[in-house]
Amino acid sequence: MNLLTEKQIARKSVPFREGRHLYFLLDNDQVVYIGQCSKTTPNLFAHKEKDFTDYYMLPVADDEDINLLHAEYIVQFMPVYNSGSLPPNSVYMNKYRMKKAFDVTGHELNRYIRKNKAKTVYQDFFIVKEVFGLHD
Repeated sequence: MNLLTEKQIARKSVPFREGRHLYFLLDNDQVVYIGQCSKTTPNLFAHKEKDFTDYYMLPVADDEDINLLHAEYIVQFMPVYNSGSLPPNSVYMNKYRMKKAFDVTGHELNRYIRKNKAKTVYQDFFIVKEVFGLHD
């Protein structure tokens, strides 16, 4: 997936219009929070405790997985105000989600992680394919 840089996001930003969007809160050109909205404008007042100087809206096509795209951007920018969790998706999961999704025990999962030398990519999230040794 080809993700945009902060400058590209700024250039592609649009005023809100009907549809799905990711929104990026920035503080002095650094992404500090990424959220998503669908059919409504983001409630920027809900983020009043966050320090930000600007925001950008990036439309998301109906055929794109908004949760995966949201997670990809969080992993790319590591915003300080995203609370250590990623939206549910099939690419990035923490141990809890992998145990449930693949019906494995914690011991089995840890063995896969060690065997395949999988590393966390964001907080406690792994790339699922790396954990299980799957390749494209």
